[in-house]
Amino acid sequence: MSNYTDVNRYQATRGQGNSQRPWRSPRVTKLSIALLLLVACLWIYLHFMSASWFPINTVKVTGEYPHINRQALQDVVVPDTDHGFFAMKMNKIKHHVEQLPWVAKADVKRVWPDKLVIHINEKQAAANWNKDSILTNSGEVFTPLKGDTQKNLPKLTGPAGQELEVFREFNTISQQLQPLGLTVTELRLSPRNAWRMKLSNGLEVVIGHSDVNERVTRFVKAYPKVIDGRDDDVVYVDLRYPHGMAVRWRGAKQA
Repeated sequence: MSNYTDVNRYQATRGQGNSQRPWRSPRVTKLSIALLLLVACLWIYLHFMSASWFPINTVKVTGEYPHINRQALQDVVVPDTDHGFFAMKMNKIKHHVEQLPWVAKADVKRVWPDKLVIHINEKQAAANWNKDSILTNSGEVFTPLKGDTQKNLPKLTGPAGQELEVFREFNTISQQLQPLGLTVTELRLSPRNAWRMKLSNGLEVVIGHSDVNERVTRFVKAYPKVIDGRDDDVVYVDLRYPHGMAVRWRGAKQA
């Protein structure tokens, strides 16, 4: 009888020991590990994005850009570099740089550990357009900073939206004048579509509304016989005649 009681007591004791052992679910353990990894990744991300840990100490600008204002370039680049090496946005910097008037294209890249490199291609100016704009050799019109027009470039003038037509006519007339060794310094298209130009020798030429290239061809043929060597004596040449031209000489009395 006593043996039976001891066995029951032993079994009860074993049961009590098992009930006190801690119970851990594999699912809870995996969740804890995942949470720790997430926190660690977040910590690493925040520190990598921190400008204080990975600041930009050098900005290098390459390329030929004589017309680009360095202060204006610095003003658009520096605020974006304040975010640090990893956090600064390359597309945003590229966009801001390409908004500067003279910039045709900008390529930007990070160079480890603390450098930003920007390569700039500058727009190629072909002529001044109207009062304060510039026309590129691809026909694009842009407005530079105030007072930044180019005095050594020809001046083209015309109604807004007709810059490509004026530029094409300028190129055609320039080729026509090559045998004379003259260039166009000014070409104007009036609101009434009348053409007028000024040449490198100071000669004013009235072309008119129509048959522009035919009239210029006639002028080129007549110039050596009528005007060459007497440029300073000419006030202007009028090409608005069907089969010839009129020359207004200095000192001549008007009819």
